[in-house]
Amino acid sequence: MAAGEAELEERPAPSETRCPECGASPTEESKRDRHLSDLGYLHQDVRLRCSGEECDNLWVAGMPIGEFDRDDLADDLRCDACDGDLPMFVHRIRRRGVDGHDIGLDLKCPNPECYHFEQVGRDLDKEGVALVGYPQITGQTEGADPYGWQEADDDE
Repeated sequence: MAAGEAELEERPAPSETRCPECGASPTEESKRDRHLSDLGYLHQDVRLRCSGEECDNLWVAGMPIGEFDRDDLADDLRCDACDGDLPMFVHRIRRRGVDGHDIGLDLKCPNPECYHFEQVGRDLDKEGVALVGYPQITGQTEGADPYGWQEADDDE
């Protein structure tokens, strides 16, 4: 499936999200303010408005569509020391290489019985963006416009 041909299906607004300022629920009307996108990966953004009487805060929830399909960006986030269920967390980011076209991610396992530390890299795309690739929060990349990653024939 080529970029622009991806099947983007509407997703329900997240039911548990609350205003990050006051903790109130979003308005029902704002739950319908949806934008489907294929930039980087398939997802739907919902622009939410707070229903609190004294708060007019706006926030965005981005829901992935499909399963993340770039094993090259997901496999190195798993902890090999404890085979934990959760991916390791990024706790530092560094520029790498003399040309600065890639970054290093310092990862740490969140398992309190492990805390394994590891370093992995990510290439920056032409806009200087790199996708970390957590499969829990990232949708399908097939059919999406590259953003934060490059297609194989785009590599320079």
